[in-house]
Amino acid sequence: MIFLSHSWANKPIARRMVETLALEGLPSWLDEQQLELGTGLRAALLKAIGNCNVFLYLTSTTANESQWVQDELGHALALEHERKIKIVPVRLSGDTSELPSVLTGRLFHSLSVSEGGGAARLAHAIKALVGSDAAVPEGGRISATVRLLSTGLTHTLDEARSGRNGSDIDVLYLDESYERVDDLYWQVSEQ
Repeated sequence: MIFLSHSWANKPIARRMVETLALEGLPSWLDEQQLELGTGLRAALLKAIGNCNVFLYLTSTTANESQWVQDELGHALALEHERKIKIVPVRLSGDTSELPSVLTGRLFHSLSVSEGGGAARLAHAIKALVGSDAAVPEGGRISATVRLLSTGLTHTLDEARSGRNGSDIDVLYLDESYERVDDLYWQVSEQ
């Protein structure tokens, strides 16, 4: 399973990554799809990281400044030291922030199509990295999306349902207006 560590400001990018990973048949864990109201965040996040075999660190200025994201990274580093997880730094398209010092010197993937091939190439590389080890842990849930676009409906449900009964899939319904409002909220909240 793939854990996406990101700041709330980068939530739309994380959602797109969930879609891209699902199209490659890679189960992923995204907080807004997995957590129920009232859940203790720290314990739930640390458990989710422990259940994953790949930790994607979506680097950005806001992620580097977020205490939550840095706590997630610290936990992932401890698990990586025990050889239980692989950390993959991902530079967002157009982002020029430095990697955190603990990740300096690591090969990172760029989501810029011209530099790293974008999200599809990253998903393909992760699939090669984990092979069949990206399975959903016992009792785990996976994330899938349904996106309503002006040109039609796209979804990752078929890929998510592969070999599952459907009750262990969390679906996030997205449309263009939802993401515009969500993006605007985070732009305003960071000022």
